[in-house]
Amino acid sequence: MLHGAIATDAPAAYLVVPGTWSASRIAGAKLGPHGYGTCRLKVILPETSDSLAIRIPDVETAYNLYADGMPVGSVGVVSSDPKLSDWRFEPRIYSIPVRGKTLELLVEVSNYVYKGGGLSRSITLGPETALHTSWETKLFLDYFMLGGLVVIGLYHIGFFFYPAARKIDNLFRHFLHHPGDTRHPGRGADPQRFLSLRPP
Repeated sequence: MLHGAIATDAPAAYLVVPGTWSASRIAGAKLGPHGYGTCRLKVILPETSDSLAIRIPDVETAYNLYADGMPVGSVGVVSSDPKLSDWRFEPRIYSIPVRGKTLELLVEVSNYVYKGGGLSRSITLGPETALHTSWETKLFLDYFMLGGLVVIGLYHIGFFFYPAARKIDNLFRHFLHHPGDTRHPGRGADPQRFLSLRPP
């Protein structure tokens, strides 16, 4: 790990990832959230690793990704100058070319706007098909839950703006709470009695 707050001739330092710069220390010195840095990781690949991909979640707050010295992708604009840097939160999946039994990953990161900084979330390396499948499943579940919340919200908005709907709901509740057959709640109620009810 090389960080803008560390001298360029300093010895190699290790940083816990995932983790934020603001919560990290190198050689006893606490790192600030703002600045720039480069993280390097060497991976020993398994025998069968023909089609690999890497999933990078939100990075605080811009990065360039390299695999074996070759540019793979980037989000935002990484710079040692705050005026030239541009931040963005955007999770992505990149295909990784495999050229040997090892893989060197290098991530350049800069942050001048967020309170944490750095690689704060886990990066996943694995089979490309599996990563895309899990990512699509996660997106489906997220949108499904969002759709459910929208439906619930529209339901309550409808009852707020349409008094007639609330009246029908109250009649139905009254009908369920006053059944004709006490042994089987909700069964055998007199329809004429239900029609003659008025909402409380």
